[in-house]
Formats: sequence, C-alpha cells, structure tokens
Amino acid sequence: MSYERRAADVHRTLVGAYLSASTPQGASGFGGSDEEWREARGILVDALDPGRTQVTFLDQACANGHLAVSMVAWAAERGITLEPYGTDIAPELVARAREDHPSYASRFFVGDALTWVHPEGLRFDVVHLLLDVVPSDRQRELLQHQLDHVVAPGGRLVLSEYGDPPAARTAEAIVTRLGFTVAGRTRQPTRGDRARGCPSVWIEA
Repeated sequence: MSYERRAADVHRTLVGAYLSASTPQGASGFGGSDEEWREARGILVDALDPGRTQVTFLDQACANGHLAVSMVAWAAERGITLEPYGTDIAPELVARAREDHPSYASRFFVGDALTWVHPEGLRFDVVHLLLDVVPSDRQRELLQHQLDHVVAPGGRLVLSEYGDPPAARTAEAIVTRLGFTVAGRTRQPTRGDRARGCPSVWIEA
C-alpha cells in the first residue's frame, strides 16, 4: 500500500470518529475521563527542560489540539510558560482545533509531518510526535526531517507510542533501532493508578 493510500485510509477511518466525539479528549483520540487523560498524557511535561522558563511546543498530528493546549496548564504547574502549536494532515481536524481554541487559532496548521515546515521558518523548543503517523519504513525519514527542519537547535524531539506495545515496539526500542540516541524518557504512563503503556522518549537536537 502506498503512503498516500494509507494516509487516505487513516483519514477516512479516524476523522469522523474524532469529530463526533463528545469530550475534548475523545476528539483527540483518547477514550477516557479527564483524570485518565491527565494520567496518560500529563507525563509529557517530563520532557520539558527544567532550565527553561519559556518554551514553544508543537504537537504533530494534533487532532483537535487538546494535547497542545493541555500542556499549557501542565507546564505552568512547573513554572514554565508554554506556547502551544499543532499540525494535522486532516483539514477538518485543524478546523476543529481552531474552533475549539480560538485564542490559538493561528497556531494550528494543516500539514504532513513528513514534510511540513512552519511558513515563516519558526522552529520549536519541543516537538511531540507519534511514531505511528507513518509506516515503519519511513520513520527514520520522519525523525530526521523533524530534527533538520522543525525542532529548534538545542530543542527536543519527543516520541510516543501509545497503547501497550510489546517490548520491541516501545518508543525507546524504535528510536534506538533507527540509530538515534535516546537522551531521556518520561515516567511510565498510568491509567486508573495502574501502569499502562510505555514511556515517551526524547532526542536532543
């Protein structure tokens, strides 16, 4: 299956479900409560450099933008001012993000993570990316594009693999297998006070 066909299939499968979801986290692809959302995704604040009090944060494949905007409050709890941005390949989801977060509407963009660059050349202190947004044979290309064109020098590329993958398919295992050095990792995500999923990891740019 070509990359374009795969992208079209994912678009057809996910967009309708996301747009019809009744909660913000549901429209971001997460089936759980607000508390469970915090438990599962709040670990991403571990990837913020505690030596920085202001950061720009880009969520690739952001759907309705809920994660990027959630990060604002989570970062503030650590004394960090976070400026959120997002991209998604689906125009409908970007439109939803702009509608749901009007104060940040100009910061959500339509774009493919394999090729997207900010129209004014802005690069970001922290970029978050799901490894499964592309097939495995293009993951190295994806990571290299982010490091070369999207992450700011001295910034961090944060990689996640959601769900409960086997050991060979954790974010750390994939990043290491692709030949990149893991510079750090988040806490183990939890759900209902039980460990669920694998830590996210980051690469230093």
